[in-house]
Amino acid sequence: MDLQTAELFREMTVYDAGDPARIQHFTKVYTYADLIGTCEGLSEGQLRVLRAAAILHDIGIHKSEEKYGDDTGKHQELEGPPEAAKILSKIEGYTEDEKQRILYLIGHHHSYAEIDGSDYQILVEADFLVNLFENHPQGIDKAAAAAALSRIFRTKSGKEMLEAMFLREEYKKPGSEWKSAEGIDPSGRELIISHAGPSDVPALAAVERACFPEAEAATEEEIKERVRSYGDHFFVLRERLAGQTGLISFVDGFVTDEADLTDAMYADASMHNENGAWQMIFGVNTVPERRKHGYAAMLLERAIGQAREQGRKGVVLTCKERLLPYYAKFGFVNEGVSASVHGNVVWYQMRLTF
Repeated sequence: MDLQTAELFREMTVYDAGDPARIQHFTKVYTYADLIGTCEGLSEGQLRVLRAAAILHDIGIHKSEEKYGDDTGKHQELEGPPEAAKILSKIEGYTEDEKQRILYLIGHHHSYAEIDGSDYQILVEADFLVNLFENHPQGIDKAAAAAALSRIFRTKSGKEMLEAMFLREEYKKPGSEWKSAEGIDPSGRELIISHAGPSDVPALAAVERACFPEAEAATEEEIKERVRSYGDHFFVLRERLAGQTGLISFVDGFVTDEADLTDAMYADASMHNENGAWQMIFGVNTVPERRKHGYAAMLLERAIGQAREQGRKGVVLTCKERLLPYYAKFGFVNEGVSASVHGNVVWYQMRLTF
């Protein structure tokens, strides 16, 4: 590491003092970006910009959390460049053109539609390599990794790293047999994924109420009609422990030839067309106390995998702005503000095309 980069690294560590997760994150993104950039033959000038952008890429997070109460990609991209400019002003050796490019990369690193250079592409790939691991603590998310490989990764070196880490046969430490989404872990807990049936309706309605405010939540009667009309597109995760079984997560949505998700679809299960081209996703729900374990991701992967196997064109969902980066990791592309006004809030439509 050259002295210029070391000084920038030290400044960013001081900036994130007290937040080791963020320091660990940018350290790993820097390492992967440097490795991929070197292997791809970037010039020393390009590498200097890429290294700086990798170190500073998430600098907008703390400001976003203070100002907006979240760390969405859009807010990071707005707040990051001004904060990064303050740090860059302390480091000698960067030209004005290099500084402007670094700030541009920081202000666009969550935007994947118009990547305009090798440094931009490699920064995105390095960030994905870290996030694919950090965002799935329960195990390798092969569906999200495969989607990223198909839709995001372009460099030979980046693809090789992603495949080696996430798409090869998973290493299992001797004595730790429980690695799958279904099975029994050493504590005796069993996770079961299945389609929904009529007897699940009360539990599904309870999870729905726990996850959404009343204006957005489906009623028990609506859920009953959904299960009756398209139960095979309704994925549920149950947990069994000490003889007790509880429903902790579900993903649902019908199939249609309509390309866009509309408000009418939420209330009218009869619009389901088993031969339709697009799998819609209406709900991705996990009871609050069991979140951050990758359970919803398990079910979303199943829904995506089933749609792919059934020859659909792809999967469509709507989400709030703060969740755009989450669904992007599965390969969904943001298509902008949706026509939906469900629950009187702003929704964004995202599409995963096979």
